[in-house]
Amino acid sequence: MGCFLVYENSQSSHSYKSISRSHVDIYSLLRTNKKMPLLKLKTNTADIPVAVRAEIQKASSLILAEEIGKSEEFVMVIVETEHDIYFSGSTEPSAYAEIKNVGTLSPEVTEKISHRLSNLLKDKLSIPPNRCFLEFQESLRHLWGWNGKTFAS
Repeated sequence: MGCFLVYENSQSSHSYKSISRSHVDIYSLLRTNKKMPLLKLKTNTADIPVAVRAEIQKASSLILAEEIGKSEEFVMVIVETEHDIYFSGSTEPSAYAEIKNVGTLSPEVTEKISHRLSNLLKDKLSIPPNRCFLEFQESLRHLWGWNGKTFAS
């Protein structure tokens, strides 16, 4: 039987509690935590081997989960390759990433994610950090749907 380790963050305290999967409604858990991270990565890099693509997805998922404080179970990563990207006067390898989240992302969290994702793209795809744009978006709960509902319901 699986367990969730829930991170509770309020301005005055931080705590963890373990909840048995059989005793939790996942939808309620998601609504409580108000965060559903999504990374949509677009690059002009072609012919990325399937194994490398999988490594990028796994590592990116872990980065978002760790930095945002969400179980990796609720993180989605989309990698799109072979886009026509003209950036900084050239078509050299580059990337654009959208990081979306239900709820707020602090400046400290976005800085850490930016640093870690840029280094990942440099290590896995040889895309220098100065050839990556990362856009962070905070969504309201009624603008994010899952399982036939929105997180406002």
